[in-house]
Amino acid sequence: MIENYTNHAKYAIAFVPEDPVYSKVSQLKEYVSSNYRCQSNSLPQITLIKPFDWEENKEYLLVDSIKKFVSTQFPVDIDLTGFGINKDEKVFIKIDNEDPIKKMQWNLRNHFDTSIRVGYMETDNFNPHVCFGCTNTSKASIKKAWDEFKNKYFEASFIGSRISLIKTTQAGYQIAAQFELE
Repeated sequence: MIENYTNHAKYAIAFVPEDPVYSKVSQLKEYVSSNYRCQSNSLPQITLIKPFDWEENKEYLLVDSIKKFVSTQFPVDIDLTGFGINKDEKVFIKIDNEDPIKKMQWNLRNHFDTSIRVGYMETDNFNPHVCFGCTNTSKASIKKAWDEFKNKYFEASFIGSRISLIKTTQAGYQIAAQFELE
């Protein structure tokens, strides 16, 4: 008997900053990894839709749907200022002007709800931020990292002019496709 097997992957949709912001956040990730034994395989990003399962052979449906979505959206100014920690005890970079990102995330969720239903698990408590590490370590290491970063200065800006479809592979996270905002 032949099984009907489909190959699923994890996908997410996010703003991935360009250089020099990408490099600046990557340096923070490396610093946290080496000093606090925190690791994160994710890209420096602002997640709009959290990871969800999708059949790899139907990736084209995601791409087509996102293309339709971005044709109705405009680039957003993104200002990063300071650090924060969330209830999951993950240290992150705060976003100063969250409202345009929250609006885009809301629009994207609505778009998916009426088009291809990706099956993501979201809540209305969307808190846009840039994670840079400390996702698989002890609470003591996270506390030490937070003690160091809570009073540190960080500032960077970029224009969110494209969103990325991110795919998890055995090698880690990779950008499967990028979409320019109109």
